[in-house]
Amino acid sequence: MRRRAFLGSLVVLTGCAGSQRGSSDDVRIVDDDLVERNGDWVVSGAVRNRGNRGVRSLTVDVTFLEGGDVVGTGAARMTSRLPAGESWPFEVVLSGVNRVNGYRLQLIDVEFG
Repeated sequence: MRRRAFLGSLVVLTGCAGSQRGSSDDVRIVDDDLVERNGDWVVSGAVRNRGNRGVRSLTVDVTFLEGGDVVGTGAARMTSRLPAGESWPFEVVLSGVNRVNGYRLQLIDVEFG
């Protein structure tokens, strides 16, 4: 069964001392989708670095929804370098939930360098 109910993505760029920050236009979530696979719910997609600097690390947070209620959360963390112009595929799996009909994505802790 294939389901898709994208509710919007929010890009939040944060950093710690010494890290460089960029605009939300530099790094975006693209090609995201929700599918049911062997009884699990999977959100997959890619993060695209559209800027001219490399990304050192980032996190994609996923909130799984059913009828507007949160039924689970998960995250994918990229710790290898993402060069300018490249994409990084991610996948977040939620188990033990009977039904999911939507999700929210949030891109956080983006560090350039």
